[in-house]
Amino acid sequence: MKISEAFSGNYLKATDLPQPRVLSMAAVTVETIGEEKSSKPVLRFHGEQRGLVLNKVNSMEIAGWFGDDTAAWTGQPVELYSTTTFFSGRQVPCIRVRRPAMQHPVQYHLPAPTQQYVPAPQQMQAPQPQQVAAPLQAPNIPYEA
Repeated sequence: MKISEAFSGNYLKATDLPQPRVLSMAAVTVETIGEEKSSKPVLRFHGEQRGLVLNKVNSMEIAGWFGDDTAAWTGQPVELYSTTTFFSGRQVPCIRVRRPAMQHPVQYHLPAPTQQYVPAPQQMQAPQPQQVAAPLQAPNIPYEA
């Protein structure tokens, strides 16, 4: 048994993500968090018991993809991954979000060519001699010292 699993809590932590995970967003709720009893937005996911307490960085990233209205986020995929950030002068683990890579890249089907392209033969031309301008000469002005 892992002791971290015994006290998992209601919210995801960076240690819960040893590998990135793609989850489908269900809703954003406002919940009272921590001892200071502050209200924070919490992102809930389909099929996941714990939510992600949204910080400003992650909130603005998702809003940049799907808009400011969190109702438009419902059903959209998001990839969560663990990394680190600086907090109070030291490096601490955190969770960040990114758009998941496409599972099935778009394939373009171009129509088959109807004729085979054959370039026209080119005739080689001998280089033509170029006329060179005579060098400029200074006017004949007498110099007096």
